[in-house]
Amino acid sequence: MTGPTYQGVRRRTPRELRALHVRSRLGALRDRGRYDAMRHFVLFVGYARSGHTVLASILDAHADAIVANELDAVGFLDAGFGRAQLLHMIAVNARETAASGNEWTGYDYAVPGGWQGRVRTPLLMGDKKAGVTTRRLSADPTLLGRLRGEMAVPLRIVHVVRNPFDHVVARARQHQDAPMSAALDALFGLYDGVETVRRHALEGEWLDVRSEDLIAAPAVTLRTVLGFVGLAPDDAFVTSAEGIVMKTESRRRDDHEWTAGERIAIDERIARHDFLTGYASDA
Repeated sequence: MTGPTYQGVRRRTPRELRALHVRSRLGALRDRGRYDAMRHFVLFVGYARSGHTVLASILDAHADAIVANELDAVGFLDAGFGRAQLLHMIAVNARETAASGNEWTGYDYAVPGGWQGRVRTPLLMGDKKAGVTTRRLSADPTLLGRLRGEMAVPLRIVHVVRNPFDHVVARARQHQDAPMSAALDALFGLYDGVETVRRHALEGEWLDVRSEDLIAAPAVTLRTVLGFVGLAPDDAFVTSAEGIVMKTESRRRDDHEWTAGERIAIDERIARHDFLTGYASDA
């Protein structure tokens, strides 16, 4: 799909950012008062290929939510974009994502009967750009406080994680079969970044979601997430939304012949993060 008008700060030239700044200010003026009902702002932190996209798409399909796909809201905040601009950009991004079919990396994330691209009452707004958001916030945790102040509503931070043994294989293959050691270092660097962000989160702002739980018990997991972000877990919506969740776990760990050294290295690093407790190569 062609990217939405507002998507990504990286690789933007200063001139392009200035143009987006002017464009979003004009859009924000047209949108004045449209998003005053917002009660929570949601961010995703974590890693690619973990299940963030399906959760963010489901939230965006709720009648009372608008969630952008890959906007990089924190990056635009750091570049000097204000609240009204960011909310306008989120809405445009979500509309354009829906108009292009809600496809991303080859998957269809449209929820049948959902409100993608439109909204009844915008009680929740936010952005899904997990990996980049993690890097930005861990490098400069003050951005989290700036975001709270700018949005002036409670933040909700969703962290989706999957089995590290699956994830490290997926990362290695994503990067043209990179050495397992390099994929391992990159992944656990992000885990360390997540820990940094979590230390700066306020009580009630943070939710860990395991990808395996979403697959095994989608309705239960979705109700938990919806409650966390302040959205009504309507039965019909949950039933429709769980239909786009994968039916079986992708066990990438079975595709790699693990050496004893690799298993030990990953197990040692897993032990440093409580949100990884219970994961193993043979689980």
